[in-house]
Amino acid sequence: MKWFNKVLYMAILNVTMPSNAMFKEPTEFVVIKIPDGVGLCDQMYFYALGTSIEKKGYPVKYHVPCCESERFQLLKAFPYLNFKMVTTTEANRHRCFVVSHLENYETCLNCRPPSYIRKTCCHDRLIDYSKYFSFKENILDDVNLKILQKIRSLICPIGVHVRRGDMASPQGYIFVPPVDYFVKATRKAKELFPDAYFFFFSDEPNYVKQNILLQLDANIKYEAVDVNDFSKGYMDMFLMSECKHQIRSQGSMGEMSYILNKYSQKKLIAPKKCRKDVTVTPDFEI
Repeated sequence: MKWFNKVLYMAILNVTMPSNAMFKEPTEFVVIKIPDGVGLCDQMYFYALGTSIEKKGYPVKYHVPCCESERFQLLKAFPYLNFKMVTTTEANRHRCFVVSHLENYETCLNCRPPSYIRKTCCHDRLIDYSKYFSFKENILDDVNLKILQKIRSLICPIGVHVRRGDMASPQGYIFVPPVDYFVKATRKAKELFPDAYFFFFSDEPNYVKQNILLQLDANIKYEAVDVNDFSKGYMDMFLMSECKHQIRSQGSMGEMSYILNKYSQKKLIAPKKCRKDVTVTPDFEI
């Protein structure tokens, strides 16, 4: 079957590519599909994977079927990335060489052109995301710039991520932290950092206001950042990463904000029961 796919691939290649162009640029790539519906953190994983493969000397392109969707925020968050997308023709050619059921990041690194990676495990402790991603202030609008200025003006800002949406109810390995978790986590952070000021970020800020903020200890200073809708989730991640410490929930954004946090003495608080694909070990578990 492999030899048949190769013959089919070359036949398509000869039809779709002029002979005088075949040796000017690579015509075989490791194509990495960024699946529909994945969030920013998973998009970052696929890009980091592709960059790691490129460092081995193999050309990489990305297939993003819904690149115009508001859910695809990678290039809004990091517009400087060297992100090459395949054409429809290139994607169709490389589908002859689908590589699936890849167990981990290291397995993916063994892929060679031509290949089409359509599914893989997301996140890995071997990936240092801070080498690939760094937020720039020019991605923020005026409203978020003001929040950024406030965060930077405080002695000890702490970002709290409350993941809701499609993770608001238990699904397989996903543990949903109860309200009490955030009460205890902020209490712990306040004990560690007396000057703590908490910024709450969530895809459902009204839930946070109605269920969590009302339960916090009286000595907790906080505010809910509710200026960004789903299409500006990457701005929430930027602001959260500018806080000195992070409190995560069952989603990846709190953890990724901690990873991109440049504060040398940063701390991460996480639920004891959390996602199995965590990338970093928290400093404290509640």
